[in-house]
Parts: sequence; structure tokens; C-alpha cells
Amino acid sequence: MLAALFGGACASLGDPPGGPPDIAPPKIVHIQPESGAVVPKFNGDLVVQFDEVIDEMPGSGGGGSGSLARQILLSPVAGNVKVTWHRSSISVKPREGWKPRVYRLEVLPGIMDLRRNRFDTARVVLFSRRPEIGHARIGGIALGWVDQRIIPRALIEAVPAPDTVGYLTLADSGGQFNLATDPFASIGGGCDNVAGPGTLPTATCSSGTEAILGGSRLSPYAAALRGCTPLVVIEPLACAVALAESLARLGLRQSKAGKFARPPRPLEEYGR
Repeated sequence: MLAALFGGACASLGDPPGGPPDIAPPKIVHIQPESGAVVPKFNGDLVVQFDEVIDEMPGSGGGGSGSLARQILLSPVAGNVKVTWHRSSISVKPREGWKPRVYRLEVLPGIMDLRRNRFDTARVVLFSRRPEIGHARIGGIALGWVDQRIIPRALIEAVPAPDTVGYLTLADSGGQFNLATDPFASIGGGCDNVAGPGTLPTATCSSGTEAILGGSRLSPYAAALRGCTPLVVIEPLACAVALAESLARLGLRQSKAGKFARPPRPLEEYGR
């Protein structure tokens, strides 16, 4: 009798007899605070509620270092983010506590239910602990500077000056990213704050100075980018060609006198 009882307790999870198999991925039914909320006094845990029990994804623990925590991007924060599993929900809170700023939460694809059905659509929430939330967007393609190679699933960080922590998002399998948030609506040169060399900004920033396209593979985007951003777009390949043409028109000849050499005294002595 005891053997039969223990055998039943260890039975594997399965669908009810006679019912259709469960192939639906878990769905987010509610996030608190809601997107667009202004909650100056909010100090609790941010809660992501699913419509069913999700996999604990062992190793996540409470310190934000495991596989479940890797599915959550909360920014901007300095330090670790505490991500905790509660059967059908996840609680999220920065170790440093909530600051008076606009926060961006992105739930990444990859969370699974107990039957290994995978949540495959990212969900983004913006909420604020200060009076208002603006509107701005930074998008582009993550591209390796040296080998001109698209970087899939690159981690993108955009830091609004003069802050030292930025907003995070993850590029897709084609290297494309789209970071919509508030602070870039009012900072100067916001499109140049995308971390990682060779990114292509396609932002609709309200102010800025210039956007420099890094790499010849981005040259074809210059014309389209000029039509959708208020920034001055600098395309290095066109600049190099214009410089070469200018030098040819000047008809410069090689110098016949003088030479490049080290100064006779150390540079720091010339200011004395």
C-alpha cells in the first residue's frame, strides 16, 4: 500500500485524461505598476502576473543571477535586481531601491510554463516615480565596428547625460533594436548615447547635435535617416570621398623642406 502511495506521489505532470494537450504558452495578464502609471510613492515589488504557473527555472534564486532573472531587464538601475518566483507571478525590485526616475521593464522571451511551452513575445512597461512620462525612441542595428558584422541579441545601453546608468534592451536575431523611453525626449545628442560601436540610430529625438554612422555597411541608410531625424547625419564614407576630392582640387605638391621629428625638449617643458 505504501509503495502504491509513493508511486502516485512521484507521477510526472501530464494533461488530464481525454483532454486536449496544453500547447499554449503562458500569458501576462497584469503588471503592477501598469504601463504609463505615475507612482511617486511606490516602494513595493513590481509584480508580473501570468495566467498559469510558470517554471521556476532553477538557479534564479533571489539575487537576480539565475536563468529566470535573465529574462527580466529593469533599467536604469545601479547594481543587482532581485527577481523572485511566486508560482504564477514574478516580483522584481532593484537592490538599491526605487529612485525618482522613469523605469523601463522588459520581459524577454523565454519564460516557460510547467509543460515547457515558451513565452515568445517581449513585453515592455514604462512607469514613473516622478511627475511625467515623455515620449521618445531610439532604434537601430547593432554592428561590429571592426569586422562590420551584425551582432544578434546584443545588449544595448543608452545613457542619458549626465546620468551614469542607462536604459537597457536586447537586439533581436537580426541585430535590430528599438528602445522607447522618456528621458531621450529632452537630452541633447540623445541618439549618440547608444552603447556599442557601429550602431545605426534611427531616433526621433527632439533635440541633438549629430549622428555619425559607423561603418561602410551603414552608408546606404544615410539618406533615409536624414528624412526622419532632426540630427545632422554624418556619413564617413561620403566625407572621405569629399576630402580626397578637395585635396585633388587643391593640387598640393609634396613638401621639399622640413621634416617630422621629436621636439628637442620634452613637451611638458615648453609650458614653463
